[in-house]
Amino acid sequence: MRFRGVAALLTATLALAAPVGLQAQPRRTTLRGDVAFEGGAAIPAITVTLKSADGSFVSAVMTDAAGRFEIRDVAPGSYVISAESGTFAGESSVDVGSTRVVDVAVRLHLPRDPPLSVTGHLDAFMRAQSALGGEILRDLPVRLQTRALPQAIASLPGFAEEDNGLLHVRGVDDGVLYVDDGIPIYDRLDVAFGIPPGLADLGAVAVTTGHTPAAFGLKSGAVIEITPPPPTDDWRVQVQAGSGSSDLAGGALAAGGPAGTAVDVFASVAAERSARFLDPVHPDNLHNRGGVAGASLRALAAPAEGAQVTLNVRTGQSRFDVPHGEASRAAGQDQRQRTTQSSQSLGWRQRVGSVGLDVAGYHRRVDARLDGSATDTPVTADSARRHDRLGLVGSATRRVGRHALTIGGEVSRASITENFRFAVTDPDADDLSPAATAFTPSRPFVFAGDVARPQWSAHGSDRASLGNVLEVDVGLRADHTELLVPTTAWSPRVGVTLSAYGLNATLRASFNRFFQPPQAEHLLLSSSEAARALSPFVDDDDGDGGGAELLPERQTAWELGWEQRLGRVTLDIAGWRRRVENYTDPNVFFGTTIVFPNSVARGTARGLDVRLQVPSLRGVTATAAYTLSKVEQEGPINGGLFLEDDIDEIGPGVVFTPDHDQRHTASATLTWVQPVGRWAATAQARYASGTPVELGDLDEDDLEELAERPGAGLVDFDRGRVKPRLVVDLSASLRVRRTSWGEIGLAASVLNAFSRAYAFNFGNPFSGTHFGAPRQIRADLRVRIN
Repeated sequence: MRFRGVAALLTATLALAAPVGLQAQPRRTTLRGDVAFEGGAAIPAITVTLKSADGSFVSAVMTDAAGRFEIRDVAPGSYVISAESGTFAGESSVDVGSTRVVDVAVRLHLPRDPPLSVTGHLDAFMRAQSALGGEILRDLPVRLQTRALPQAIASLPGFAEEDNGLLHVRGVDDGVLYVDDGIPIYDRLDVAFGIPPGLADLGAVAVTTGHTPAAFGLKSGAVIEITPPPPTDDWRVQVQAGSGSSDLAGGALAAGGPAGTAVDVFASVAAERSARFLDPVHPDNLHNRGGVAGASLRALAAPAEGAQVTLNVRTGQSRFDVPHGEASRAAGQDQRQRTTQSSQSLGWRQRVGSVGLDVAGYHRRVDARLDGSATDTPVTADSARRHDRLGLVGSATRRVGRHALTIGGEVSRASITENFRFAVTDPDADDLSPAATAFTPSRPFVFAGDVARPQWSAHGSDRASLGNVLEVDVGLRADHTELLVPTTAWSPRVGVTLSAYGLNATLRASFNRFFQPPQAEHLLLSSSEAARALSPFVDDDDGDGGGAELLPERQTAWELGWEQRLGRVTLDIAGWRRRVENYTDPNVFFGTTIVFPNSVARGTARGLDVRLQVPSLRGVTATAAYTLSKVEQEGPINGGLFLEDDIDEIGPGVVFTPDHDQRHTASATLTWVQPVGRWAATAQARYASGTPVELGDLDEDDLEELAERPGAGLVDFDRGRVKPRLVVDLSASLRVRRTSWGEIGLAASVLNAFSRAYAFNFGNPFSGTHFGAPRQIRADLRVRIN
């Protein structure tokens, strides 16, 4: 039935595109040009951004050593190409029709005195975003390529990286919306719970943490838009093979080019394995082998003037050991997990007069299985869950004078199936509640459930330039979900930017309402009476105090930002505050790699983000980011699956600091690209002040036991936090040979160059214990065939 539903959806979308005829020549357009100062000096290694007329991010590329750039696979429509270097900025408008190649020149200059002109300035909302190119990501020093994207994002202001690539943004836990080639992804993509996109599938990445247009919803933290690599005029093949510390081995193969007269295709496969696949729960990295493999196929057809059809198919699977501690190793514990995910989408883009139409149907499935073993201690568990989502998303945009009007919506159906079992194998283990120890191997806790529920969204917005200095984006979004409590929410979005040309500065302010349904992982069990019976937060006398059904998160967010251009340097400062009801904060189940969603009654998050950017000077580019933040939550806690009885102090009205409160985070990245040559190098430093350790009202014996756990030396018990960490990563690449048929290159990375020991978290009932890796080395061979 599910397969027939997907087939019907894809057939219907193809039927819409069929009348335009697939035998016509493709209308692929390549934008080529150069970036230079008005005086004529070319600017190498500068980011060039392409945006549609309504302000939507399309792509971002870097200029070469001669200041040239090329953006391929541009659909018909109106665009703005922009670039900025310190005080200097420039942009060019371009209309794309049926011409295969369009030449564009971008000239940077200082802002004019009044009368003011928009020409010469980047869109102020785009400044609040951060753009990452796929080539940049491929050159960053990373231990596992599946961790490259979250590690790069974690270096941006407002983000904090926890174990296994989990991202927290501005106090929000699990609030990242990924948009892959226009298709929203609501599932978690950190490596322990999902499969992040491969590096070969990344063309450009845009990250938004401030004002969020009404088109994006159902997540409350940040929007990460992924644009795939553009097609090439001729076939190209890229091969990568790597090896390194901890028995690391991996490889990738990607190929793309024109297929016939009407279609471009791109395909990739990638796989890697390691004896340190996850961040372990013991400093000695016990029981931690794993691997991941994935494949993708993208086909793009431009069947007629103003039309474009895109097909995306992806699949992947990860298999890994569940890390454990010394007692579990002594008992012979052998838990393992397997996660499989697949997705298909078919999109149609059509320009009708002055209106741009986008429609796409999609299907996404996640299967995850945890297999326990007979020797598990103190708890054994088995889990099998499936999450299916079938949806249709679309929008229409029209430019009217200075206004870009957009309406759109999404309708989907989510199906969830869960099977879960646990039993206590050591009833004398500390902290287990009497209710939990009642479930034994001969009488285990068993849960099975399935549900299929609809969900829909609608949005409208007006993005307008009022005069030459003021830009406003006003939108309204409506969301309805029935997972699992039927709820409807209205979310207004307002963003304003004011350009102070005389000061070379831009002021921005925004007000946003967000609505986020509970995450799908084990949602049925977390919301069940069976889980409620185990919750330490339920008051048996009157039924109050927590453990109730999981409601969607509602959030109100404010931001006030100031961007100052100081010569060639750009400084951006943003103050933000978020007020949250039904604060999403999932808990990790008893040292495993599965989570159960829960929510805290309410909370607040506030902070200050600072970013400094120094554009390329003789091939050297530098960025630095710093975030000061504070997160507080107020009980009680609803949902989840808790077997411990020592956290029931978080009752109604109790204010506490959650596990993801990272007061200070900072990063700095220095990149050098030889202007005319073969070498490139990157150095990156990342700092975090440490997450809280739940000491609570522990008595002297409990504190002594905690202090004797492996890795306790990485905890500052006086502060009640994990000790700060500073990690420095280095990488270098060399183009060994370039010929008419392609090129061969080598790359090497040293991760945690000073081999500092550190912990992400320690003994936390929500996130557990996880340790970072010591010094790791990686080397890669790269081959490109034209």
